[in-house]
Amino acid sequence: MKNHSRDIDIQNEKKFHNDIFKDTSKRDISVGKFYILQNAILKQFHKEINKLVDNGVTIIEIGCGLNDTLFLPLNNCQNRYGIDISEVAIEEQKNKAKSVGINITFFVMDAHKLDFKDATFDLVFGKSILHHLNLEKALPEFWRILKPNGKLIFIESLGINPLINIFRKKTPELRTVDEKPFDLNDLRLIRSVYSSVNFIFFDLLTLVLPVLFGNEINKHLLSAFRKLDSFLFTVLPFSKYYSWQVLIVAAK
Repeated sequence: MKNHSRDIDIQNEKKFHNDIFKDTSKRDISVGKFYILQNAILKQFHKEINKLVDNGVTIIEIGCGLNDTLFLPLNNCQNRYGIDISEVAIEEQKNKAKSVGINITFFVMDAHKLDFKDATFDLVFGKSILHHLNLEKALPEFWRILKPNGKLIFIESLGINPLINIFRKKTPELRTVDEKPFDLNDLRLIRSVYSSVNFIFFDLLTLVLPVLFGNEINKHLLSAFRKLDSFLFTVLPFSKYYSWQVLIVAAK
């Protein structure tokens, strides 16, 4: 399968993200108006996590950055860990956890070489991090640190839709040189490593709404377009691979 074993310049990734996290003016680097669409996948992401957590489980966020997921109630889960390549992000997250009184353990760590014992975690999760990694190295590491029947939950961008890829080519400043949105081979690789995998796809026809209305999208119109996406995915199953993002839910 192509391109899984590509070399990742860890120092370049570290510098890129340290620069963003140091400069608050850069923290909103995104695709702007399109991010209003993320509410649906984030809601499902948090729902899937909450299905699995309680105070007895141990969880870890890969590439936690300055994300807020580990700070959510999460059914009072007590054993929370987060790792990131950025020292700046980890320092801020440690300070935030201390200030709000939540016990979360953060480490600066490379996701390709995790410094944890085998079968440590019940849940490994992350948002938009896998496409920064060499999957052939990272996926077995996640498998190794998962307990038997442990779960994997990730949000990832897809790189199959040519129109979305045109936008990416025109905005190289928004991403690092080594990151690569998922293609069909990446999805197949996940299926080959994990015993149970579910892919939930988000945003195909809905992508036209931010183009037409910016951030002022009528919620009823958005709901209607989401239903159209669901219908299209049912009658033309392959169309889902042209979506913007996918939620990956897998089990060891």
